[in-house]
Amino acid sequence: MLLAKAAGAYPNKAPDFRRNPQIFEIWVERLANVDAATGLANLDRHIDSSNFFPDIADIVRHDPQINLLQQETEDRFLLLARWEQSATRMPLHLKRGVGD
Repeated sequence: MLLAKAAGAYPNKAPDFRRNPQIFEIWVERLANVDAATGLANLDRHIDSSNFFPDIADIVRHDPQINLLQQETEDRFLLLARWEQSATRMPLHLKRGVGD
């Protein structure tokens, strides 16, 4: 399905798998262990951002940068929640004159 979608998205730029079956075999071999949802998401991202037929790496890639950013975001939200839980009210002697 991934190859069919890629070929459909780039009808004039897709490799001719019929004339070069060895290319097709390599694609099938490399895509065999790719999670379908991940491969499809990567292909969709590629279609949205490139005018060129994807390389195998564009579809099978595991983008650690995205995972790192997601983890950092989760960590920051946890930190904010902890700060909010541990926050105390401002003492009255410091509050005087604030917002008057």
